[in-house]
Amino acid sequence: MKSAEEYPVPELFDRSSYRALVEEIQFLAHQYYVLDSPLVDDAFYDDLFRLLQRVESLHTDLRDQDSPLKKIGGEISKDFSPVPHDPPMLSLDNALSLEEFLVFDERIRRETGQSHPEYHAEPKYDGLAAEILYLEGILRKASTRGDGFTGEDITHTMRTVANVPLSLRKKPGRLLIRGEVVMKKQDFLDLNAELTEKGKKNFANPRNAAAGSLRLQDSSVTRSRRLTFFPYSVTSIEGFTLPELQSDIWNTLFPELGFRPGELSFRGGREEVLKHYEAVESSRSELPFDIDGIVIKMNSLKTQQELGTTTRSPKFAIAWKFAARAGYTRINSIVYQTGRTGVITPVANLEPVTIGGVVVSRATLHNQSQMEKLDIRQGDTVEVIRSGDVIPRVVRVVPDEKHASREAPVFPTHCPSCGGPLVKEDIFVRCPNPDCSGRVVAQIQYFVSRDGIDVETLGEEWVQKFYSAGIISDAADIFALTKEQILPFEKMGEKLAAKIIASIHSRRSIPFAVFLRSLGIPGVGSHIAQILSENSGNLETLLAMDEKELTAIHEVGPATAKAIAEFRDNPRNRNLLEKFRKYGVELISPAPKKDSSFSGKTFVFTGTLKKLSRTEAAELVKERSGRVSGSVSAKTDYVVAGEAAGSKLEKAEQLQLTILTEEEFLSML
Repeated sequence: MKSAEEYPVPELFDRSSYRALVEEIQFLAHQYYVLDSPLVDDAFYDDLFRLLQRVESLHTDLRDQDSPLKKIGGEISKDFSPVPHDPPMLSLDNALSLEEFLVFDERIRRETGQSHPEYHAEPKYDGLAAEILYLEGILRKASTRGDGFTGEDITHTMRTVANVPLSLRKKPGRLLIRGEVVMKKQDFLDLNAELTEKGKKNFANPRNAAAGSLRLQDSSVTRSRRLTFFPYSVTSIEGFTLPELQSDIWNTLFPELGFRPGELSFRGGREEVLKHYEAVESSRSELPFDIDGIVIKMNSLKTQQELGTTTRSPKFAIAWKFAARAGYTRINSIVYQTGRTGVITPVANLEPVTIGGVVVSRATLHNQSQMEKLDIRQGDTVEVIRSGDVIPRVVRVVPDEKHASREAPVFPTHCPSCGGPLVKEDIFVRCPNPDCSGRVVAQIQYFVSRDGIDVETLGEEWVQKFYSAGIISDAADIFALTKEQILPFEKMGEKLAAKIIASIHSRRSIPFAVFLRSLGIPGVGSHIAQILSENSGNLETLLAMDEKELTAIHEVGPATAKAIAEFRDNPRNRNLLEKFRKYGVELISPAPKKDSSFSGKTFVFTGTLKKLSRTEAAELVKERSGRVSGSVSAKTDYVVAGEAAGSKLEKAEQLQLTILTEEEFLSML
């Protein structure tokens, strides 16, 4: 190591001395942020950093993409452009009890034929999932998970996360890595204290703080919030051979690349995993980060590939959640809310109570049947849990001698929003009026939410205020809002008004699939919206399809087809779609498939392929408009069997399906 005084004076720096300085700073940062083993004091490091600043200011031609100065932040991004995920960032299935984990374990044993499968257990950090792309070892792109298919570009803020290397220690040609960005509990408390001093709204929990910090326009503010990145998977890597085990990726590959692996990883069989779960749950409150469970994966990467995925989650992994955290408080009142589909939901207003570090003042009572089953009354003391550490709900009434004397709530017979009569549908009570103000407001709130088109800074309260003031009447009207219209509202300053209008403007071009999902059509979530988008190409073609044509699309069932037809035939909705067009909303159609030779065909890959990886083979099928499944069924058209093919090949033979060798598959291409 060299001190700042041992380098040439800044004016005499050449590329060799510049790279030596950059690499020394990177090495010291790795020791400090990744290994928690600092080799020098702060003054020594700061002198090197100031020297680099001086050198780069004098020699702009020397500045490289992996310069440690990019960690300072200050880069401003006004456009969180979409970044497609290939393959998609799937969700994990959850186990909420020991019994559900054992069901998962039994399925793994049955499908793999292994009597004692080995698992890798990883902490389920409560943060924001992100993906980072490195080319030739240099960080080139970072994005949020988004809807799993498309995320947002956060490269400018991810560069400032202290333990994210701008330059990898070993440099594969291409690396796509996924992980979780989190904020330490103490840093969260310090941030909220700072926001309180400035009179600003606090974050609800560390996860929201991490997510909000990554999606800031000014990256220097992100840097000040001390985020941490924990990788959990390598999606693709070129120029390196992946280890055979998930545990080796964590314990060997991540450190070799320059990442700090997550803490509390563990490998073992079922009984060992049970003990590990209990140990982690009992010590979770002592951890510096929030975790809400452990993720359990097959340790063998080969077995992971063989098990494959469903349309929404990998079959080789499960998230075993910790038991929900509970608190006790008093019910101050019960109110009734009208949702976007007209369902009336009872909500308890609570005496504020802190549960797992979050202040809870409202909790759902779900529906009329659940409320009556709980026998809940205003003034009762109740147990409230944050299910999955997120959604507050009332689970029971704490008995006392005054409970019987309290008046039982009467579920409304008329809509609390529009006053129209309600109808009973199974366990739900619904307002059938499509023009109900409560339904319309909820629909607009959903449209602009993160599950919709994600208009940053335009929250539920502002939607309600704008609707009540008469400046919006449906979701399309948000695109006609002006700064002058919203500025007079109480607590609306110049800066916030400008942010809201800018956020709305940034969403005028919307991917067709995202727009479909945001309309709230029953049955049309992210995955089905993507399928509809790919099979129709644009809104006009989709709306021209009848129910028979819609159900002919793979995975679109009769109920969803009927819901789409009913949405299209509703005059209010036709007017809404016309207003979107009038206000200049552009729907971005998916890129057309260049080759449709496998259209309508389903492939399953099993065993080890010699000339292609299974991921590469799957991509070749998708490029030709085909579908790849992780399991064999009577609807499978082709099973491509490599070496050591297992139970999938046996099932294909039993069903008398077409079985191809790798050579036969390649000849089809």
